[in-house]
Amino acid sequence: MNYQTARTEGSGDEALDRMERLGPFMVSLAIAAPALLASIVLLQWTFDWANPGFWMLGILIMMTMNLLATVLLEPYSSALGAFTTPALLGSIAMVMTYIMTDALRRYFPDITFNWLLPFVLVGLGICYAAIFRERSILLRMYLAANGIALTILWCLGVADKVALPF
Repeated sequence: MNYQTARTEGSGDEALDRMERLGPFMVSLAIAAPALLASIVLLQWTFDWANPGFWMLGILIMMTMNLLATVLLEPYSSALGAFTTPALLGSIAMVMTYIMTDALRRYFPDITFNWLLPFVLVGLGICYAAIFRERSILLRMYLAANGIALTILWCLGVADKVALPF
């Protein structure tokens, strides 16, 4: 009798198996919960975004890092979680959509950023789902930061303070 058959025949290790499977979920929950709470707080309350160019510069730098991470992680795509690459690319797409909407607002001032809320919420959902599907703890933390960056981008849009730093 080998080790695997001994474990399946009821040797009392079922609780240990459950704990081993619960560990990665608890780590994901510990990473996602504060980021999700920060996103909810940012979405519920409006803040005075005193320096929107600074925030947009940080978001643009983060999206550049997303593009770099997507390119560098491509050879390891089989080892990544199912939602990691879509979350990274979706974040880049959302920032590009905000930039294009801001550019259109110069010619059509009646356009607002409110129509982007469903897309931001879908992007946040994919980002937080990717946290639970990813195996690497560093990528989980990076995806949580991506979720917060998307929320800040949405808040800047609602406050009408999307300002490109250049």
